[in-house]
Amino acid sequence: MHSKGELNSAINYYRRAIQNQPNFAILYRSLGYALFQKENYSEAIINFLIALEIDSSPNTDEKLKKTYLKLGCTEKGAEGLLSRIKESSQQKTFQSRKIEIPEKFQQELSKPKVFGIGLGKTGTTTLGACLNHLNYKHYGWSSLTNYKLIYQIKLGDFDDVYRVVNQYDSFEDYPWPFIYKLLDEKYPNSKFILTIRKCSQTWFKSCLNHYLRLKERAAYVYKLIYGLDHPQDFSDEYVKFYETHNQEVIDYFKFKSDKLLIVSWEEGDSWEKLCGFLGKKVPNIPLPHLMKSKTS
Repeated sequence: MHSKGELNSAINYYRRAIQNQPNFAILYRSLGYALFQKENYSEAIINFLIALEIDSSPNTDEKLKKTYLKLGCTEKGAEGLLSRIKESSQQKTFQSRKIEIPEKFQQELSKPKVFGIGLGKTGTTTLGACLNHLNYKHYGWSSLTNYKLIYQIKLGDFDDVYRVVNQYDSFEDYPWPFIYKLLDEKYPNSKFILTIRKCSQTWFKSCLNHYLRLKERAAYVYKLIYGLDHPQDFSDEYVKFYETHNQEVIDYFKFKSDKLLIVSWEEGDSWEKLCGFLGKKVPNIPLPHLMKSKTS
């Protein structure tokens, strides 16, 4: 076991080496193991998965399994995830996967749900606070749990996603923006809320400020979600991601307009619009503009 200082040095070394040799599996595996020792399990998984994509190795399998166990998977669950990694063909988008619903979850499908499907930094935390106040049993961002759901979705494993959906009434933040089509198909009585910013550049500025505030702690999260880490180097790509997502949502619900609400808190949308869509009484309190000072 290395000391904290030695681990930091090793992590920095492997990051630099990967920049020079981006197709060398052992570098990703070594970086993943150093991150594992530092208990940075989410980023460790990303590097182990990249290593496996380049070159399958029992050594990487073993380390990846240990990391899944640290994230709360059972022994059987971790082995199942590893099997899916080997069996699953590479998919470019989450939306392209077709899935089967376990029979034990079928009885829950008719219950109405509310899914926030706006990208991060669009007022999702405010939406969550509103839904909580309206007495929905709400599920927002929950760190490792959400990372785990995103990884499982990438592998085509939706059991835990359905387990979460069946335990709560409303949702925001990730992974829901990635799978709104599947959620609409499997939970047909649900409603969807797309939170947006007043313009693409405002959204990108919020992402950039968030990233620069958290620095390397945010790099693996951004790469996991957007496919790119350092937003300051990929402003056009980030803006395109944001605009494409919003347009695809609008196009998908074009003939289901009663199921989609688009809100922009900074442009004045408030309780009246939200409650009208949800059929709820308007609360006699100001809209909770959370995270406003941190993202503007």
